[in-house]
Amino acid sequence: MIIEILSVLYFLVPAYIANITPVFAKKIPVLNYPLDFGHTLNGKRVFGAHKTWRGLVFGMLFATLAFYLMQRAGDFGFWITDLSQVPLWVGTAMGFGALAGDALESTVKRQLNVPPGKSLFFWDQADFMIGALIITTPYWVFFWLETLIAVAIVFALTLVVQRVGYWLKLKDDPL
Repeated sequence: MIIEILSVLYFLVPAYIANITPVFAKKIPVLNYPLDFGHTLNGKRVFGAHKTWRGLVFGMLFATLAFYLMQRAGDFGFWITDLSQVPLWVGTAMGFGALAGDALESTVKRQLNVPPGKSLFFWDQADFMIGALIITTPYWVFFWLETLIAVAIVFALTLVVQRVGYWLKLKDDPL
């Protein structure tokens, strides 16, 4: 069972990277346009100003790069799960799924009047995993128990990373 849990965690690495990339990409001066183009739903921004094309593009790019490196890791005898036969675009799709899950959660937050940058506990930590897992389901066989355990582990790690981001003044909210 431990190998299966590690396999799920390993598989989720590109999604995790896609999820944290927009925080670091804020300093890049290109593609700083909102994903929702300023459109509203019920008088509120669809995604909010913090969801940008820059974050989506760079998140998908770095997820793809991470997936590629994970595929090549097998060439050097290192892998938990052999991804060499999985198409590279699955890494790109995983990045898209992670960021789409985050954007969908942002829409829910806007509709519930949760201020930008504030947390909607659990969903802020799980949205990217859910999006990535849904979009990659056709390409990856998940074991339910192992996946739930892996999601719990990533949830806990995300709480730690968010706290560190808050301490480093990269995030406004510790959760």
